[in-house]
Amino acid sequence: MSKVITGTVFLLIIFGISSQQNHAFAGQNNLVFYGKGSVEESNPFAGEIIRMLINKDAGTVVHATSHGIEIVRMSLSPSNTCTQTQSTLCFDGTITDVKNTNMHQIGDKINLTLDLQNKKETVLINSGQMQGTTITISLAKTIVKLDGPFTIILSREGGIAGIRNVVTIDTLSGEMTKEDGSTYSVNEESIAEIHHAIKKSKFFNIAQQNYPPIQGSADYFTYSIQITQGIFKNTLSWADTSENVPKKVIWLKDEINSIVADLESSPQIGRSDTIETIPVTIAKNFTVSSPTFAFDGIPETLKVGEVKILESFPEQYVIPISFDSLHGGYGNRTDQIVTEAITPHAIIVTVVDGKVVSAIIDEKWNELDQKQIE
Repeated sequence: MSKVITGTVFLLIIFGISSQQNHAFAGQNNLVFYGKGSVEESNPFAGEIIRMLINKDAGTVVHATSHGIEIVRMSLSPSNTCTQTQSTLCFDGTITDVKNTNMHQIGDKINLTLDLQNKKETVLINSGQMQGTTITISLAKTIVKLDGPFTIILSREGGIAGIRNVVTIDTLSGEMTKEDGSTYSVNEESIAEIHHAIKKSKFFNIAQQNYPPIQGSADYFTYSIQITQGIFKNTLSWADTSENVPKKVIWLKDEINSIVADLESSPQIGRSDTIETIPVTIAKNFTVSSPTFAFDGIPETLKVGEVKILESFPEQYVIPISFDSLHGGYGNRTDQIVTEAITPHAIIVTVVDGKVVSAIIDEKWNELDQKQIE
C-alpha cells in the first residue's frame, strides 16, 4: 500500500520537469514521460521502485505487487510553496482514480519540491491516511519527450570586419526576427523542419556547452545556438577553429541557416517589412541602451508590436516594444533596494526624423527624462 504513495510522489516530481514557470505549466504542457525512481534509504518505504507514465497533464503510476498491479492516476498543478526556477520546482497533485489500493482516496492532496540540480525530490503528503509524511526520492532513469514549441536564437559574429548577425525564431508564434528589427512569417513546413532538425540532433542531450577556439587563432567567426522548450534550455558556443565540436551541432546550424535563407528569399512580406524598418531599429537600439533595460532587461524577451505611422509632417512612428526585466522599478537602480521578480514592461517609443522624441514605459516612467510621470 505504501508503494503506491511513493510512486505517486515520484510521478508528480517528474511531471514538474515540463514547466518553466507557473503560467507556462498551465498553457504549454506537452510532456510525454517514462520514469523509474527509488525512495532513499533514510525514508519510509526505502528502496521501493516505482515506474510511471505521463502524457501531458495526466499522470499514471503503475506498480506490480504481490496482490496485483496497483495504479494511481492524478492531475497536477503548479504550487506557490517555493520560488519556481529552472532547477527548483514545486507542485500540488490531486488523485483522480485508484486501483488495487485502499491507501489513497480520490481527492487526496500531495505537495512536492523538486531539486533538479541535485536530483532530489522532497514530498509532503497533505491529506489522507499518510497525511504529514515526508518522503525523499532519487531519480534513476527517465525518458522525456516534448512536442511543444521552440525558441531558437542563432548568432554569428567576428571575422575581420567584426560582423554580427542574430536571428530569433519562435515556432509558437511562427515568427522569425532579425537583429535589425525585420520580421518574417515562418510557415508550417519550415516549423516542422526546424522541429525535426532539433529532435534529430538531440540538442538537449549535449552536455559540453562551450568549445573555445584554438589558442593563437585570429579573425575567426564565433557561433552560438540557444534553444528553449518549456523548462529545457541549452546553449552551445564554438568558433571556426574550435576542436571536437559535435558534427550534429554543425549540421543543425547549417539546417537552421538554410531555412532562414529560404524565408529571407521568399516572396512573403513580414509585418515590419510593410513599414520603414529604420525607425524600428532606432527604437529598439534606444530601448536596449536606455537605463531601465540596460540595468537588467532580458534580451530574448524584447519584442516589437504593431507600429503606427501618424499622418503628420514629418511622419511620426509610434513603436510599441515589450520586454521583461529581472527586477522591479525603472531607470538605473544601482545601489537601490529592488524587488527580485521578473517584471514585464511596455515602452512606447515615438521616432521623428530619425530621432526618439518620446519614450514612455508602462504609462508611468519617462525614459527620455528619467523621471516619473505625474
